Amino acid sequence: MIELIDSITGSLLNKSLDRTTVENRLIANNIANIDTEGYRPLTTEFGRSYEKIRQALSENDFSDLEKISSSWKPTEEVSIHPTYHSVSLDQEMVKLANNTLQFQSLSVAKTKLSEILKTAIKGG
Repeated sequence: MIELIDSITGSLLNKSLDRTTVENRLIANNIANIDTEGYRPLTTEFGRSYEKIRQALSENDFSDLEKISSSWKPTEEVSIHPTYHSVSLDQEMVKLANNTLQFQSLSVAKTKLSEILKTAIKGG
């Protein structure tokens, strides 16, 4: 059972952390191109993956979670933002703040998972 928790949860946490890193790079790229004529902001499309994860969790479908975890590639979710036609510094700063909070939350979750696994290994 510990292997199941570690492999799926750890993998999803790692990939979520990767997604926040990709998003941070995109935000930096968007800000760097704020004055580039015709440039459209880039973003990640995490919503699709999140919905699949949420559905699998609500159905307690661990085999589906494992499939999602192994096939999810955050770098392949990069796209041109569908509604923004130019870069707005204010919008990018809001995205950066949100992304930073997500990264910090995921880092705490990763630490807690390690603590749970250590406790389980020690038998107490």
